[in-house]
Amino acid sequence: METESPPTSKDIWLERLSAVLFVTQIVHLIWMTTYVIPLQLGSSPFWSPPEAPLALADYLELPAIVATSILYVRTKNWKMLFLVNVQLFHIFWITDEFVLKQGLLNPVAAWIAIFIDYLELPVIFDTIRRVVRGFAGGSPRTAD
Repeated sequence: METESPPTSKDIWLERLSAVLFVTQIVHLIWMTTYVIPLQLGSSPFWSPPEAPLALADYLELPAIVATSILYVRTKNWKMLFLVNVQLFHIFWITDEFVLKQGLLNPVAAWIAIFIDYLELPVIFDTIRRVVRGFAGGSPRTAD
């Protein structure tokens, strides 16, 4: 069971900032699903979003990780802190460009990197849940 502290005004702003920043990562995950994974499976990409939204999502990933890490440290949510910070491992270990370049990367490592990207989903859902509960007047930190 998670033991989170009561919300403070700083936590509420961190929740909102984290949610906004991490929602941008949905663009990245759509690209992964429709472009990178089909290539890894030897197929043609279904679709690729324009480069500008992808670049924006890439530039906002580190601020999203930092803001959300601060939130999870402040609220003592260690499981979610782990999930958000495993993204740092991925960013500095294998970038998407390495995954896309055929022959540069062991296929197992490529799939590990892809899987790590999808570990953003629980963080995205949690930050959105916190904001929605905060606006609804409920405590965004009640454990389910």
